[in-house]
Amino acid sequence: MWLGNHFLCNFKQNLRCILQQSHSYEAKDIPSISINEIKRLNREITRRISPEEIESLFNEHNLLVKKKFREGISEKEQKRLILLRWELDRIEDAFHGENIDRLESFLEGYERFAEDINEFVDHIRRSSKHKGQKR
Repeated sequence: MWLGNHFLCNFKQNLRCILQQSHSYEAKDIPSISINEIKRLNREITRRISPEEIESLFNEHNLLVKKKFREGISEKEQKRLILLRWELDRIEDAFHGENIDRLESFLEGYERFAEDINEFVDHIRRSSKHKGQKR
């Protein structure tokens, strides 16, 4: 079973359960989960996909891309290609996303540091101009 079918089955089951419940949820009933925790859980679940299934997704993607450029593909095949790309992106993120997040965090810190240095240099230049004018 490929990831898309698995996802849709779980989604339909969960939706059915929610619709069958007679009461509505209040904010206090819903557990507080951070975006980072959701991201971590999604990555952990996605890493459990078997190597054979991942290879199957890659192979299907490659076949559709080749067909698209050779002879064109139908609208249904185009939608399938979009879904395959999304699934493969999720899988790649599951295996490499934490490192990319760390790199992004490092770069944000570096950019803040560079801004601080620029502000400091500007402050020194302004101070030097004021000292020069007082003489």
